[in-house]
Amino acid sequence: MLREFWALSMDNFQKVCKGLMPPIIYEYLKKLFKKRSIRGSFKNWTDAKNNSDGYDSIKILEKVLEATLCAIKEGGYERDGIHFIDQQYSWPIVCGVLLGAIRSPKCIQVLDFGGALGGLYLQHKKILDLVSNLRWGIIEQKCFVDAGKKHINIKNLDFYYSFYNYLKNVNPNVVIFSSSLQYLENIEEILDEVIKSDANFLVIDRTPFHQGSDHRIKIQFVPKNIYNASYPIRIFSKQALLSRLGASWELLASGASPEGVMLADDGSEISFEWLIMERVGV
Repeated sequence: MLREFWALSMDNFQKVCKGLMPPIIYEYLKKLFKKRSIRGSFKNWTDAKNNSDGYDSIKILEKVLEATLCAIKEGGYERDGIHFIDQQYSWPIVCGVLLGAIRSPKCIQVLDFGGALGGLYLQHKKILDLVSNLRWGIIEQKCFVDAGKKHINIKNLDFYYSFYNYLKNVNPNVVIFSSSLQYLENIEEILDEVIKSDANFLVIDRTPFHQGSDHRIKIQFVPKNIYNASYPIRIFSKQALLSRLGASWELLASGASPEGVMLADDGSEISFEWLIMERVGV
């Protein structure tokens, strides 16, 4: 109760500050206060992993499952283990799915990489229900896939253990990474699988970028009111990522995600953005 009151008080405090301060000062302070959640600089993923606490995947799964089942029963959606009632859409996700539906009207297969127990699907369900012959596949950790197969009964939602497991059964039209690409250790292997797939469209949403020429590896500290954890995170160089995908994919559009911009502990800016890409030559 005190935590909820504190969160509400801080929200009101931020609104008051925004009304009183010059915009340039308010935006700087907002970035500054955010920076504590992403720290450090590591040569490789293993070093970052060894310097982070990790997380209890079973406890997180329990929280996500509870919030997802509430969303299925009462409406809304799950994100970060929290049940949200207000229906907020990610328009890059909607756009990517609709582009896929236009290209493949008979049957659209959407691959949601790291989609937990279907939070992104439930978030956009009202719109997705208007798309004929849509199937939504989720690739996740084993414990999430097991839980999804056991507890989540939505007719056009399926769970898979790996890209290999998915591609044995399905050829995707659209691949989505929504706040997931930055947490993958074997990023090159995953990008290779995306390139080799038959997908026409690729949506990368809520993903951190910086202005440098190389990807950076840091540690993200999750707010304790969500769950107590810290783990490696990759801050992408947009230049390097687009170059990596450039032979197979063309950038159609990009923009800022709701997470906005934060300052890293070294003073550099990290901007959360979305990208919509189309396969070249299709």
